[in-house]
Amino acid sequence: MKVFWPVLVPSLLASSVALAQDPTPHFALSLGGGVAAFNLPSGQNGVQYGGNAQVTGTNGQWEIGETANISGAIDLGTINNLQTFLGISAFGTYANGNFASTQNFSGEGFVAIPGLSTPSNASITLNTSRGPGSASAGVSANDTTPQGDVLSDTSSANSGGTQTAAFVDTPGSHDSFIMGGSNAQASSNSTALAYAGIADSSGNIFIATGDLDGLSISTSTRNTVLYSGLDLTLGVGGNADDKTSVQAYAGPSYRNISQWNSTSSSLTVDIPEVDPATVTHPLYILDRNGSVMSNYFGGVIGTNISHQVNDALSVSLGAEGSLYYATAHLTGSDTATTTGGSGAVVGGSPTVTVADTGVSKTQSTLAYAVRGQAAATVALSPNISLTSSVAADYLSAVARPYGNANVAYSNGNAVWASGDSPLSFGGMFTYTANLSLTGRF
Repeated sequence: MKVFWPVLVPSLLASSVALAQDPTPHFALSLGGGVAAFNLPSGQNGVQYGGNAQVTGTNGQWEIGETANISGAIDLGTINNLQTFLGISAFGTYANGNFASTQNFSGEGFVAIPGLSTPSNASITLNTSRGPGSASAGVSANDTTPQGDVLSDTSSANSGGTQTAAFVDTPGSHDSFIMGGSNAQASSNSTALAYAGIADSSGNIFIATGDLDGLSISTSTRNTVLYSGLDLTLGVGGNADDKTSVQAYAGPSYRNISQWNSTSSSLTVDIPEVDPATVTHPLYILDRNGSVMSNYFGGVIGTNISHQVNDALSVSLGAEGSLYYATAHLTGSDTATTTGGSGAVVGGSPTVTVADTGVSKTQSTLAYAVRGQAAATVALSPNISLTSSVAADYLSAVARPYGNANVAYSNGNAVWASGDSPLSFGGMFTYTANLSLTGRF
């Protein structure tokens, strides 16, 4: 039986190994680098929707970055003709990107944009109904601010034809505002829409419900990601035949994902008007700067099969799975603005900008990861080899830099009341291409 030596393939998340059919040395060290592409979870701008709402222009965010990695393996000897080894692998990947998108909504449902925190003592109730020849929409928004100001207003549109209404309320200090409005357009195919936004120093939220045709949300976002990890694995391996070797390994695993997210050019909500409209609805604008630091503690298990094509070339395939306990910590702040209304806007349409006092909150969840890898190794000398590898990885729970809106929605009606807004999680795909140089000593 030929002796073999496990050589760690230092690609992203690389705990698996490729086998070289060389006399067994005692130690191997591998250094590598390459490119990585992240597909971050959709909804990175914090826009949520439900009911039968349809939307175009909302996809996961792609980011391209660079990765560097180092790995090593120590020969522990053989047990029952199986070679044992201890492996260690570490990586770090950095990527950033600027994203501009416009989401266009249609259908009946709701749209919600919670801030990093939401107002601590506020409520929104939105009602819409429609039928042949009639339509109605109503808004009720209330807020008791941390400064003690009480803001409360309503809007309604109820018509056998077309009616619009809007309001903007703010105390003289302009440290908070509530805004809202409604559309009702009666016909053989009647439509109705209601919306409201609240912002004070404790947080902000915007909700729209009903017939969403014409509602658009434009976002410009910058997102930076630093992704790193460390695995320590104990493995065993043996030869399936003279040219094919198989290994299995398991051990503790750690990951860290740090995200810095900012809507540097703002998120702007444009409410549609109906013709002949007497009101131009005010805009709702949100600027956000948030960071999420996520730590993953768990374990990894995997296997690898390697085949010796000739004296200089071997190829390998690997797969692994991981399970983690993940903790994400969010810090950041929002600035909300209302502006641009005209016509019969109750209270006028001043430009009001409200900044919150910042947020810091933590949430935990379970996460899993799966990975597949293919590699080709070329022997440059008896103890030095060059490996080219590609890998695809899925991580089930990556924190988004915003919370949930906690909106109760039913048949065109939406209700929200103050409550903690926990973090949201979504899946992330990572694709890498890597070159590494390995020395065996």
